[in-house]
Amino acid sequence: MPDYITEDLKNMNIEFEILDKVEDVVDTLDIMYVTRIQRERFADPQEYERVKNTYIIRAAQLQNAKENFKVLHPLPRVNEIHTDVDDLNAAYYFQQAGNGVFMRQAILSTLLGVE
Repeated sequence: MPDYITEDLKNMNIEFEILDKVEDVVDTLDIMYVTRIQRERFADPQEYERVKNTYIIRAAQLQNAKENFKVLHPLPRVNEIHTDVDDLNAAYYFQQAGNGVFMRQAILSTLLGVE
């Protein structure tokens, strides 16, 4: 996490914690929202190359998750969620994408005046 972000959080009295391993906190989570490391956010392409495969969620990391725990992701994924997570009940990103289709249909119908 860049220092300027943690400084902003401190200045706004927002509590946060930086952890090294997801396993240290997964048993307290209801939702984990995962996105890719975004190349376009890096000024230095070499820095992106250094970190791009650093954070990959695997099924083994989620074994102590709560029963109602869900993993969300906007899709498409690159490699930030390993495919071994796909078979877990916690993998909710495919349903999430499907729900997004219905939402877009509803929004378009409303905008077009279709009932």
